[in-house]
Amino acid sequence: MFTPEHFRAKAAECGELAKTANSQDDAREFERRETSPAMLADNAQWLADKMVHSGGVAP
Repeated sequence: MFTPEHFRAKAAECGELAKTANSQDDAREFERRETSPAMLADNAQWLADKMVHSGGVAP
């Protein structure tokens, strides 16, 4: 299972690629790809926090 840190690292990688893209189209594509891992990181963090507060075991 991936951790929030893994997803955030992937989002940061896409953000850096957007800064160095060769064209505006490429930059937009990397920016679009940056959003999905960031949302996954937020969701994974929420789930981990929810499990801790409910007495479950965090992943």
